[in-house]
Amino acid sequence: MRQAVLMLALVSVAGAAVRGTVVNRTTGKPAAGLSVRLLSMGSAGMQELESAVTDAQGRFAFSRTAQAVHYLVETQFGGVTYNRMVSPGDTAREIELVVYEVARRPAPRPTQRIVILEPASDELRVSETWLFRNDGNRTLYDPQSAALRFWVPEAAAGKISVSVTAPGGMPLSRSPESGPDGVYRVNFPIKPGETRFDVSYSLAGQRSFSGRMLFADVPVRLVVPGGVTLEGEGLEVLGPDPSGRTMIYELKGRREFTVAISGSGLLEGAEEGAGPSLDRILPAVYDRLAWILAPAAAALALGFLLLYRAPATARRGGRTSRS
Repeated sequence: MRQAVLMLALVSVAGAAVRGTVVNRTTGKPAAGLSVRLLSMGSAGMQELESAVTDAQGRFAFSRTAQAVHYLVETQFGGVTYNRMVSPGDTAREIELVVYEVARRPAPRPTQRIVILEPASDELRVSETWLFRNDGNRTLYDPQSAALRFWVPEAAAGKISVSVTAPGGMPLSRSPESGPDGVYRVNFPIKPGETRFDVSYSLAGQRSFSGRMLFADVPVRLVVPGGVTLEGEGLEVLGPDPSGRTMIYELKGRREFTVAISGSGLLEGAEEGAGPSLDRILPAVYDRLAWILAPAAAALALGFLLLYRAPATARRGGRTSRS
């Protein structure tokens, strides 16, 4: 009897309609007349199930469902795509999809750059995270101006992976546009809240790392696994994170730098040949906190939080490209 009740409950959730409202957070009013799509996110990838148009109150409803791990509700507004992940359990209630007016101006400079260096036996794995903060109520997007500009050593050319995570969104793969002198560009709308760019590549046989900063006055922190040490001009040791798994350094006042690397090691859960261990964050789904980055040694425990997951497959994950 208990099993029959459980099966009935699961069927009810799987068959429930997805409905909700699109709200323009810039004006505080419902967004009428927008086309909204429902996509399933199952083992076969993303598949569109149904589309609808919001009414005068910004409301929409879908009748079709599928056996999917998650759904994605998506719309475009002002040339920018907005989406929201919906778990099967959320289909029992009305959801809200938020959009913003677009300001056609360049993105702000990043607020933080974190470089994770993992020296393996035959390569140096590099994972860079760039954070952008938009405290306004409009999406900042200039199609002619890249949000992120970054430099990588020549040895990494052609082997660069980039993903972008918008506020409350899912990681989306992006192909960087190459330019002269090893500089790459990625354009992406900077929506209100925090947007994260993840860049990863590897350098064969490297026991040092060189970098350049194309933005002025942006804090740069270098993170290495426990047992690995760095030396270089302008490098300050902040100390280990509270778990002791990583050592954190800070670079001050340098637009170009080179650090020497001693020792080898990977972040916990990474394997040889598995690629970067920094996961593409899914804020609404995963909540494993692995280490903390702090602005100073005295404030490590209250510092800046980053999430990463152990599965090796996370380093490879290219996903369907959407903005």
